[in-house]
Amino acid sequence: MIHRDGFSNEEKNWYIEYFNRRNIEFDIVEIRKNISVRLLEENEISNGMNLKSGSTVIKDNMVYIITTNVKRYLGAPRPLLLVHRHGNLSMEVIARQVYILSEMHIGSMRTSRLPLTTLHYMQIRYVSTMTMFLIIFLQINYIFYKYL
Repeated sequence: MIHRDGFSNEEKNWYIEYFNRRNIEFDIVEIRKNISVRLLEENEISNGMNLKSGSTVIKDNMVYIITTNVKRYLGAPRPLLLVHRHGNLSMEVIARQVYILSEMHIGSMRTSRLPLTTLHYMQIRYVSTMTMFLIIFLQINYIFYKYL
């Protein structure tokens, strides 16, 4: 399974050609984190309370999934939107895998809102960008002070 962080702007034909040549079945799932939807459980018992972590709403090739618990009266949790772009896995299996991967947070006892596959991608991208800026900054300082 390939998890894409956000919208999959790239052409999926490359993946299809690559994996079909090797006889590998695969799925592509977009994991969108910045959506405006909130989910509440509406019944007489809950009186419009927050859904528990792991709750899902499935519609066609999309799943809204709650991966965090929010305490009562502190607002509604932000669900992730999973969009199945390619493959044969059921939406139930995809939602379960993403939920389990969101419970795996290396180095912490707390869970993460994002699955491990996209959480660390974001952190690695941030660190590599900051490292690049630091290297450029040091090079500019070196050049500046060398000619003083």
